[in-house]
Amino acid sequence: MWVLEPTHGRPLPVEWRASEGVYPMRKRSALRRFTGALAFAALPATVLAQTTPAGQPQLDEIIVLAKRVNARNRVDTPAPTLSYDEEFFQRFEPISVGDMMKRVPGVVFADDIGEYAAPSLRGIGTEYTQVLVNGRRITGGTNDNTVTVDRIPSELVERIEIIRSPSSDIDSQGIGGTLNVILKEGAELTGGVYRLGVFQLDGEYVPSAFLSYGNSSDRIDWNMSLNYQERFNRKIETDIERAFDGEGNAEPAFTSVTEGPDERETTDIAWTGDWRLKQGEGHEWNLGAFYIDTDREETELGREFEVEDDDDELATDSTQANQLDAFQERNYGIIASYDRPFGEGHGWNIELSYDQTEFESKESNWEDGLDFDFASIGIDDTGDILPFLDQSNEEINAIFAAVPHEADQLRQTEFLDSIEETDADDSELILKTSVDLALSNSKLKLGVEGYDRQRDFSFRAFENDDGVIEENEDGLSLFDAKEQRANGFVKWTLDFNDATALELGARGEFTNLDLDSTVSEALAEAADGLATIGINIVDGQIKVTEDTFEFNPSAHLRWDITESTQFRLSVARTVRRPSFDQLNPTLLIDDEESILGNPTLDQETALGVDTGFDIGLGGDDAILGVNVFYRDVSDKIELDGVPDGVNEVFQEFVNEDIEATVWINNPNEGEIWGFEFDLSTPVSFVSPNLHVFANYTYLDSEILDANENFPIKHKFSEQPDYVYNVGFDHLIEPWGLTWGASYQERGESERWTTASAETKLVRTIDYEGNLELFVEKTLADRFVIRLAAQNLLDARLDEVERAYESVEQLQNNTPVSARFLREESDPSVILTFRGTF
Repeated sequence: MWVLEPTHGRPLPVEWRASEGVYPMRKRSALRRFTGALAFAALPATVLAQTTPAGQPQLDEIIVLAKRVNARNRVDTPAPTLSYDEEFFQRFEPISVGDMMKRVPGVVFADDIGEYAAPSLRGIGTEYTQVLVNGRRITGGTNDNTVTVDRIPSELVERIEIIRSPSSDIDSQGIGGTLNVILKEGAELTGGVYRLGVFQLDGEYVPSAFLSYGNSSDRIDWNMSLNYQERFNRKIETDIERAFDGEGNAEPAFTSVTEGPDERETTDIAWTGDWRLKQGEGHEWNLGAFYIDTDREETELGREFEVEDDDDELATDSTQANQLDAFQERNYGIIASYDRPFGEGHGWNIELSYDQTEFESKESNWEDGLDFDFASIGIDDTGDILPFLDQSNEEINAIFAAVPHEADQLRQTEFLDSIEETDADDSELILKTSVDLALSNSKLKLGVEGYDRQRDFSFRAFENDDGVIEENEDGLSLFDAKEQRANGFVKWTLDFNDATALELGARGEFTNLDLDSTVSEALAEAADGLATIGINIVDGQIKVTEDTFEFNPSAHLRWDITESTQFRLSVARTVRRPSFDQLNPTLLIDDEESILGNPTLDQETALGVDTGFDIGLGGDDAILGVNVFYRDVSDKIELDGVPDGVNEVFQEFVNEDIEATVWINNPNEGEIWGFEFDLSTPVSFVSPNLHVFANYTYLDSEILDANENFPIKHKFSEQPDYVYNVGFDHLIEPWGLTWGASYQERGESERWTTASAETKLVRTIDYEGNLELFVEKTLADRFVIRLAAQNLLDARLDEVERAYESVEQLQNNTPVSARFLREESDPSVILTFRGTF
């Protein structure tokens, strides 16, 4: 008799159990099975066997149990790595990898409330965090190298690794650290698995479904999977801006904007297939392919109310707006690899892969006047403005939120104000080969890698000019980039004894960049000035060729002081590569700033140290970890002012509210430090099968501001003071039921922006905590149903942006303006049903 008993987590076979003993399922390296771009694919399923494992006695009964893991795994590699299996996350029914990552130590998200798209390790920004999938980087639709992890379905993930300090056989990018998403491997069994789910938020219901099937024989394994999911988020945005005189006194002027609602609707469809040929004696051929299509729409409805004292005359205005952002991103790729062992413990591997991303977006903005009677709220003349502003921000926004709004009916040609279109095509061909040599008491790994990446990017802006939609040439951004990289590495691991291991490594990375950019009218007019800073325009084109080489050594020590106490010390050099937006010498103009890219940027580098302890508290699922880190950052990529002659020309083409153009440079250096703590342990003395977990990260940094007019030191932008997670889960065996809760919160942070040479913007950001709850029930010994809820405390995001025009104003906290923003979202619930066949 076969019995499937999913006592916790999804009902997937992890162990074979019988009265004769426990037979662990054989696993293969997920690294060999997929390309990095398979982050955008559905998982190859782990499936239920229909035959008895070869060489084992016939069993009367087999019970397949879902593995119940509540702690992170202990990793014995010398490099400091934390590993969390899917079961650590799955009890709270995450929709995406972003939902999973928000629970691991030191990960911060700076997205809108309810969104978890771009992770930041140690809180210093997504640009400092490397996201890999199965150890490989992936292509994407954005120019800033950001991997939007909310597109990765949680269904495909086997585990998530936090690589605090890298070994030489992985890419050196990631000053803050590396998040490595390991995908599930196809099992050497035959059968299938399925999942059905429905997500609810604010009266909206969206479905999700997953199906996978595979087959296995002595020579061939294959698997195919299909994943469908819809995602939805609705939030309310409000903000109000006040004017001040720079001495702490309010000016009679304000702008209040009420956005509501702001809706995000997303549909992901993914397919993946993999095939493996086993030729005996460890020789294997692997072939994998994937495709995913994501469609997303973002709809914002807004109203703006402006009031000011214009030379003792009351000036008022009100408008309503509707913005629609439509995105489509398609990813597909293929990988082929071959593994060949030779000699005693030696091996050779070669991989060839290709993946491509096609990204399209269109932003449409409609706008019309809104007839609002300001006298109805007590504003009849200039003397009424300050008394009105004596009310709280909540009271003022509540007044305007009650105004009838018809912006959702604006989508007509006569109200169309502007259009922005973006197209990107990003492809990469990768060839890798490495050899592993087993020496007497050490291991040596040598490898070379070749990358050929091509990116075509187009951004066009259109505006309504007296009823005619015309292209705005000043907003043009067109470029083609070709990036070729040749890397080589050596990694030597020496085992002094069973308790001590030392890893020494070196990695060399050579990059050749060819960039061809079509300039806008503003750049063409400023050609003479640009030549003085090394940017030459010929026939309306800027062609740049840059070669860089970085040598990045690393050293890692692991010492098992006792059987339960492990000490680690790591030193490594890491880099942050400039994004394409930063390298592209095109004038980018928006409502607040004018930015010029710099193709001569250097890579940002850092020398980092990590040291800490892992302490076992008794039992496999009880562990305490402490880590201290430090980064010394050089050639920091920052915004800086362009020469006055260049800026004077640009001022003819930018909005009058923009005082100066800034450009990307390497003017600075900084330091980052902090400590990380994590705990996971059962508390059986309170109740059987009760488990608690917690992690806390303290974060700090220091950098001298790049703006010479503001020679002050502050933290890296958007780095919070801390981030922590606490929670528990409790298995009630007699009922076949598990329940638990989790709470995440991050400290306050600040974003520092140079609006012009004379103006510094400082935005204080405060996220409220997120409370989650789950309950799951086993049904009929082979199915499991789970209910999970998020944002049970109606968490909100509050931001205050202050503008200063001098150091004295900043030190005295007497800005010339202050803008207060708030985002709010309702709780959400997801119900899922899982089974196998």
